[in-house]
Amino acid sequence: MSNNDKDWQEEQHRVEYVGDLIDRRISRLEAEVGTIRGDVVSMRKDFWDEVTVNFSEADDVGETSTSLRQQSEILSEREKRHQLAYNALVKLKRLQQSPYFGRIDFAGQGEKNESIYLGIASLLDKDDEKFLIYDWRAPISNLYYDSVPGPASYETPSVPLKER
Repeated sequence: MSNNDKDWQEEQHRVEYVGDLIDRRISRLEAEVGTIRGDVVSMRKDFWDEVTVNFSEADDVGETSTSLRQQSEILSEREKRHQLAYNALVKLKRLQQSPYFGRIDFAGQGEKNESIYLGIASLLDKDDEKFLIYDWRAPISNLYYDSVPGPASYETPSVPLKER
């Protein structure tokens, strides 16, 4: 088997791995979004059943106010959680269509080559430790847009200057 065939097979394996990971995350998020949406709908429907409204005494007004505020905060938190999960789901569905569009082969001085894949959004591995895809707006993506083959460098706030 030639090096080109081996490289092609490795890339194909990577695409399949990334696609499977995206599919699993989509399935998990779809279930989560549905569950949270159900919670939000139920909470909105039953909001007033969970609040004790009593204005007969001054202390009761305070309790009513506290009860309203607590229920409102719980509902708001669930709505925010739903929105975050829904936005992540939309992003993953876009990644599912085309996980990445570019690759940079980068090696720091004396380091092993690293392939950096660029897409419309970042994607971490199953342990959330290693980038499988970098967002096209990430600082390292400038190598793709601004450099030509040969020595290049990039700088990020958390990583010192590196040379290829």
